[in-house]
Formats: sequence, C-alpha cells, structure tokens
Amino acid sequence: CFSSDPLFVQPFNTYNPYAATDYRLQAGSPCINTGDPGGPSGPREPDGSVADIGAFWFHLTGTNILTGTEFSRTLTPGEWRVKNRVTIPAENVLTIPPGTDLVFDADAPLVVNGSLHAEGTSKRVGERIRFRTEMPLDTYNGTGYWGGVRFVNPTAQSLLKYVHISRAHSASEEFWGGGAVSVTNNAETRYSADLDHVDIFMCVGGIGGAVYVSNADMAITNGEFSHNQAQNGSGGGVYVDYLSAVTVDRTVLVANTSYGGGGGVYVGEEAHAALTNCTIVDNSAQYDGGNGVYCSNYGTASIVNSILWGAQGQVFGPGMARPAGSSAAALGKAAPAAPLTMRFNDIVDDMSWFDESNISLLPL
Repeated sequence: CFSSDPLFVQPFNTYNPYAATDYRLQAGSPCINTGDPGGPSGPREPDGSVADIGAFWFHLTGTNILTGTEFSRTLTPGEWRVKNRVTIPAENVLTIPPGTDLVFDADAPLVVNGSLHAEGTSKRVGERIRFRTEMPLDTYNGTGYWGGVRFVNPTAQSLLKYVHISRAHSASEEFWGGGAVSVTNNAETRYSADLDHVDIFMCVGGIGGAVYVSNADMAITNGEFSHNQAQNGSGGGVYVDYLSAVTVDRTVLVANTSYGGGGGVYVGEEAHAALTNCTIVDNSAQYDGGNGVYCSNYGTASIVNSILWGAQGQVFGPGMARPAGSSAAALGKAAPAAPLTMRFNDIVDDMSWFDESNISLLPL
C-alpha cells in the first residue's frame, strides 16, 4: 500500500460541492499499473497492462508507456514515456534494445528487483540508449529530475552498455545514494549491475552523485561521469560503500563535486576500489579532502596509470595529512596495512614521495 495523490481528473470540490466530478485517472497517476500484479499471468486491463487501482482503468494507447510493474519482456526501439514508478519484479528481466529512449515524465525511479539488460551498440543516434527527462529544470528547488535506476536485492546480474543517463537524482529516504544508479544488496548472491560505455551527466545524489554501491561488486569501464553532485555527503562521482568492490577502468570523471570527501570517488570502510587508466580532472570536495579520490579508514584503493589533475589535494587516504578544519578528524583507529596504492600516475600533487613511479607534470 502507499499514500499518494491518485490524480483524479476532477475530484470533489468542497468549495463547489455541486460541480461535476470525474474520478478517472490522469496520465502519471501512481495508481496506473500498480494494482495486484498476480505474476505474469495475473489480472490484466483490457489494454493488456497490469491492473490499475480504482474503479476506472487508464487506457494506454498511442505512445509507448512504461508504468507500474513490468514483467519479462523486450521493448521495441523508439521512445517510451515513463509515467510513474516502474518495478521489475524478482526473477524477471527487462531488455532494452539499441535506439531506445526512456523519457521520464515524473520524479519516479526504475526499481530493479530482477535484472535489467539495456545494451546499445555505440554512442551514435539510433544505436545508443538514453534515460532522460524533459521536465522543466529548477536546480534551486530540486525539481525537474527523475528518480534514477535502483537495483535492490536483484536476483540476477544486470548490464548497462552504451547508455546515457542524465538529470536523475536520489532525494528520498528510500533511495538516498547514487543520483543515477544505485545498487543495494542484502542477498548472499551479491548480484549487481556492470556499466560499460555509460555516460552519466548532471545527476544529484545525497551521497554518490552518479553511482552508489553497497554490498555488491561492480565493473565500470569506458564511461564518462561529469557534472554530478553529492549534495549532502561524499563521492561526487562514485561512492563505494560497505563490503563493496568496484573496478573503474578507462573512465573519465570530470567536474563532479561533493559536500564531503572524494569529489571524484569515495571509498568507504571495508570497501575497495581499483582505478586503472582513468582521467580524473577538475573534481572538487568541499570538506574532508580528496578532490579526486578519498579512501577512508579501513577502506582500500589502488590507483594505477591514471591522471589526477585540477586543484591541489587530489588524493586523501589513511596516513596522509587531512586538510585544516576537516570534519574527518582522526578516529583513533589503526589504519590497515597499505590501504592506498598509487603507482605510475600523473598527479598535480607531488606524490613521488609516496611511490617514485608517480610524476607531477602537466598532461598537455
């Protein structure tokens, strides 16, 4: 059950009790396709969609529409409008082919309890996949964003390939981390989602402006995360949380910002991140340090063959001096052995003292 405005066409008006009423549902109503799904063979409306809630069913015609519960199927290429929260149940898979746009007309998430396969073939028009919105943007009031892709205890591995995600956010108590993509996993199977050639632009998270991972493993390859923001915490680009292991390979992180540590990447306690052949440029952390990468106590990180450039203070980890006035005061814990490895990088800070293979020369 939930408690949301059903968006009647014309509800009862207490100020004009004799006015006509119309209790049909408007497009975007949270009651569309959110009734008892009853499984793939459960009750259906005359248009073939999952049951609506209320006396009048909403007829889905014309434009391709995603809403409510989506069982296993493959979408047709083209534009699909997302009217409210969409859920892929456990043991079901939604397949999105190249040349498909999901356009979100509401601040609603795509929740994956099963698996999602969104696989484009290149970044060219007609071959890529886009998750986007056309709602008016108001950054001051935080409106004009959609709810992101939320993998919650998924029952199978997912893949996003050649996907562009823009203007998503995590602004609810239910989904606080990862503006564009989050993986939260309590299951022993630890199924997750891998991101290959995924670009994430202008997304906002409480923590993890672009991506948040908890108790799961993720591979990020050939991506570009830019102009994302962790507005209340750490990890402007990526937040690697408890018991997670994330590899980031040949990926660009540029102009991401965080309120806490790690403008580009934040590695939490008992988590690990391996960054190889990455370009991490012009990211910023307002507090706690690590404009590029922040590795917390009891976290581990390796940075190899990467460029970290922009403002001074690109990397922060256990045993390194914290910035003055930082809220991340020493916790009195013994740091783990060799928690941070940096080799063969070009870093704006002189890190040759850390490992003589590091250089500090303008990348040109």
